[in-house]
Amino acid sequence: MDVSRYRSQMSVYRNQLATLRGKIETAQFVNDSRQRLLARKSEIEQLVSDTRVYLDTLRLIQSRCIKENDDFKTRRLNLLNVEITDALEKVLPDKKFVVNVKCDFNRKQRVVTTLTDAEGNEFSPKMSNGKLVQYLTTFSGVSCLVKALGIKSLYVDEAFGASSMNNLPIVGDYVKELVDEGIQVVLVSQNPSLYDGVARREICLAPVVGERRSVVTEVKDFD
Repeated sequence: MDVSRYRSQMSVYRNQLATLRGKIETAQFVNDSRQRLLARKSEIEQLVSDTRVYLDTLRLIQSRCIKENDDFKTRRLNLLNVEITDALEKVLPDKKFVVNVKCDFNRKQRVVTTLTDAEGNEFSPKMSNGKLVQYLTTFSGVSCLVKALGIKSLYVDEAFGASSMNNLPIVGDYVKELVDEGIQVVLVSQNPSLYDGVARREICLAPVVGERRSVVTEVKDFD
């Protein structure tokens, strides 16, 4: 055999072998990379699955929190209904008013208060039987919130100016109940007979002629 030809063929074979080895190494590298990517893909898919479970859990917790929050607010509203209805019953027992405070929690927290009388007529407090019902509805509602929140003072400006003389003692007893519960009631009124049965400090004021201010004229303590 021609040696030069043999050497030429050997060189070709060596080049082909080197090329095949390069392809095998490349294929092995690609295969290793593919295996790593597949493993990473599996990890990511597991993370996605875990994240979906986590999100579903969060959505469930969120829905339960919203429901519990709405239920809590509803219970508070029911407390308001009872407190206001009781207050109206004490002062105006013949009317048999039943209060219903409603709140649409999904629409800007809008609160609507309605009254139902003994005949089943339903109306707003502002359209009801005189100003006294409005005052009592507001005062008893605020008083209920004050007690529920643990607040120890309440400021009231002429809350019962529309009350008749017959109702004043009953209203006074209602104020006294708050005082007996440890709530400080700062009440501005022109009718001191409202508080005859309440331990109190009366601060009497008088306007200064020609000036836009008042001065204290007398301070009286009643035990």
